[in-house]
Amino acid sequence: MLLQVSDADPKSWNATLNIAQLMRRNYAQRGVGKVEIEIVAIGGGIQMLRDDAVVANRVRDVIGEGTDVVACEVSMRAFKLPRSQMLDRLRFVEAGAIEMVERQRQGWSLLRP
Repeated sequence: MLLQVSDADPKSWNATLNIAQLMRRNYAQRGVGKVEIEIVAIGGGIQMLRDDAVVANRVRDVIGEGTDVVACEVSMRAFKLPRSQMLDRLRFVEAGAIEMVERQRQGWSLLRP
């Protein structure tokens, strides 16, 4: 499952993080096994991946639970955010939009809460 966040609204981020956690728990309870979940931050959404962001602890939690959180470097440059200001354990890609297209080509479903 691919989740997209493109704004810096903590409510949007919390909704996305809730969905990631709910999906992981639901599939685990049903015995489905490991579920791949990836959150891609593009545009203004990249700001909530800063180490000092309001939702930083929640993002750390979902990463710890196995969700892959991806930061778009195009967006980072647009907001002048160096890697040193970003959370640990993020995966960085040149362009988040391309990441999403490639994942969909691989059969992933896209959800934008």
